[in-house]
This record gives sequence, structure tokens and C-alpha cells, in this order.
Amino acid sequence: YKNPPGDRSYSKTAAGAWTTAYPPSPGQPNVAPPPAPYVPPTEVPRVPIAHARGAAHDAFLAIEGWVIVPPGIFSKRTAYVYDGSAGLQIRHWSRDLPPLAEGDRVHVEGKMTAVSQEIVMNVRDVVRLGGGEPSSPTVLPTGQVGGWWEGSLVRISGTVQRWDSDDIYLDDGSGLAQVRLRDSTQIVPPKLS
Repeated sequence: YKNPPGDRSYSKTAAGAWTTAYPPSPGQPNVAPPPAPYVPPTEVPRVPIAHARGAAHDAFLAIEGWVIVPPGIFSKRTAYVYDGSAGLQIRHWSRDLPPLAEGDRVHVEGKMTAVSQEIVMNVRDVVRLGGGEPSSPTVLPTGQVGGWWEGSLVRISGTVQRWDSDDIYLDDGSGLAQVRLRDSTQIVPPKLS
């Protein structure tokens, strides 16, 4: 045979299939490795996103909801999920999230943390439960943006008060709201005079 992987060699199983998973057995019949010990799945508590947002740092939880910002808008490792109680950024630190579309229903397990003061779930597993319709944004006065609404899909309107590079500040009379247009969204801001 050619090109065995690493320091392994090919072995033939009792069923006649080739494998590199058997331990070496020079001069002896091939012997299958012992099966891995059974580890029962750990029950991960599933909570509403509003509860996950208030959970302790490093709490390991499960959430279910609808994708409101799919991977690839901000980063291939980042998405936002909403369940009717709140929204939350989900992020995988070492690999891209699976392909998901806006409106997909998902089950997500991970550890709660914060990144740049934003509450985030560090994803261990994402399971797509099915497709769905994109969520409608919640219409808010500009003075209510922030805090509780972080991670949710909202719509605001107001008068531009200030514009600093990527940040637009709007006010509808209820208070100032900061809107950041990240380059990754490919939203081209309008020209203002």
C-alpha cells in the first residue's frame, strides 16, 4: 500500500474493510481496539434567551430560536438568534458556523461570556431544526435602544444628530441612539450634506 497516514498502517477488519484505527499487532491477527466507554449525554438546561442573557459568566446553557442575522453578515463565525424574549449573538471561536439562513429555527448549546461588553454565547453545537420566515423587527423609539434590546432585530428612525466615521447617531425626540455600520455588512451609508 502507499501513503499510510502518519505512523499507522492499514489493517483488515473481520468484515473485510480496511482501517487505520487498529493498534499494531506484529505477527498476530488484527485485533479491534476496545470500544470507547459509554458516556451518557449531559443534559444541558434549555432556557429562554432572556434568561441566558442574565446567566452567570461561564454558565453552560441551551437556547432555541430563529436566526435573525445569519453567519457571514458580520463574520462566518457569528450569528444572532431571537426567541421572542430577547436576542443573542452566538459565536464559534475556532471554526465557521454551519450554513444558516435568516428565519431558520436553531438549537444552540454553549457557554455564556462577553465580548467588548456584548453578551455572547460561545457555541459548542448548533443544530438547524428547520426553516422559517425572517423575523419582523421591533419598532422602537431611539431612546430605548441598547441594554435589553442588544442582540435583537429592531427598527428605529430619527433625525441624524451626528456622524462619526462608521457611527450614525439618531434621535426621534426620545433620546440618542448610536447605529454602527460595520464594513462586513456592506451597507453603504448615504451621502449627507
